[in-house]
Amino acid sequence: MSMTYQSAAHDLSLRQFLGADLPSAKCRLLLPHFKGDTLLDSNGASQAPLSYRGFTFAEADSKAAFYVHSLAGPVFESENIAIEPVVSGQKVGPTAFLFGSRSNVMTQELLQVSGQDLVQFEFGPDWKIKCNGMEFSMPDPSQIIDLVQYENTTDYAVIAKLRSTEGSPVFLIAGLGGRATEGAAQFFAKNWHDLAILAGEENFAAVLQFDAPFQLDNCRIVASAKPSVSQRKA
Repeated sequence: MSMTYQSAAHDLSLRQFLGADLPSAKCRLLLPHFKGDTLLDSNGASQAPLSYRGFTFAEADSKAAFYVHSLAGPVFESENIAIEPVVSGQKVGPTAFLFGSRSNVMTQELLQVSGQDLVQFEFGPDWKIKCNGMEFSMPDPSQIIDLVQYENTTDYAVIAKLRSTEGSPVFLIAGLGGRATEGAAQFFAKNWHDLAILAGEENFAAVLQFDAPFQLDNCRIVASAKPSVSQRKA
């Protein structure tokens, strides 16, 4: 009986945190998509290789969505969870997860619309995250050719909870490198209860640091922010 009660309480808390208790609850996992020719080798067979010319998702983003889907599955109806390509200017409610920083056109749009300056991204020779008066950066990961150098570069990611115009939660899971996006999603799935306590009923942002050499589970929160009193009243 006790285990059943604890499970029900745990489920209710997760439902509230993810917005699954709201009317017409749905969960949308919004990933950046890329276009290019992809050939599937026919393993030496006489026929030509298969070709896929549509939009595709990056592997790290797909894995990140898998972690979140595994968490959301028990509290949303399966038909109400969708994995979709992100489109600039689209509405992100009811519950939505945005994956990726520079590659996701909605990430900057969402942060600007929130108007609370909890966290900012900057992209140049160095890619940066600014949060609570602190700055975290790494060289532009798309320009790091050497795999060993990439593995030995400290990476960072943001986990944030904001509100859509409809009042439903919108979660941002965005690494400077794609691997940090995947790692942040894994962290979110494993530590959602601590993040729910950190957020309370408000918006929040947390910065994760992935120490070198990079490992998905080798990370820690190094900064966090919540709205100021004036922002809460706005």
